[in-house]
Amino acid sequence: MVNNTITQKLPEFLNRKLIRFCPTCLKPIYGADIEVHRLINSDVNRWQVNFVHYHTYNQFPKHVLILYIDSDMSARGQEVSDFIKLEEK
Repeated sequence: MVNNTITQKLPEFLNRKLIRFCPTCLKPIYGADIEVHRLINSDVNRWQVNFVHYHTYNQFPKHVLILYIDSDMSARGQEVSDFIKLEEK
């Protein structure tokens, strides 16, 4: 039997979890920034997942931090890209 108290508090805890600091701008990336609640509730077939976080922080221009998130909601790797093209259809 699953403990409902733990199950209900887990997303709240993971939203506050510090995942990583962006190596470019040093922005702290928390679970809420990567929408960890959506990852938990999604039907992910395989872990690790790639999460693209487009952001700016302090005086730094917009850039992308690609995080490789495992099933424990921990970042197992990262990449940064300054070259971005967003298209909307």
